[in-house]
Amino acid sequence: MALKTVEEAVEALISQLPVKKRWEISRMEQRELIALHFSIGMDIRAKLGLHSGNEELLKACARLSDKEVVSPESASMIILTRMWKRLRETHRIKVIK
Repeated sequence: MALKTVEEAVEALISQLPVKKRWEISRMEQRELIALHFSIGMDIRAKLGLHSGNEELLKACARLSDKEVVSPESASMIILTRMWKRLRETHRIKVIK
């Protein structure tokens, strides 16, 4: 997958997640996202080529974090956090009174 922007990456990753997993992630607190580093985070790094030359996506992540350079691990957390924010907007159960 040669995606070049964080938004493209988020859209592609969400489309591949089962609905149940989307809902589970949307219910997490931001501080809990680190627990996904060795599961979804590894998938993000592998599928998006963060360790194998997707420089455009790494640069896009660096821009979002106001840094010149980010590691593949940091980039995957930036993408995961953006995905979590999107899922909180779209996959939360709303209580109606």
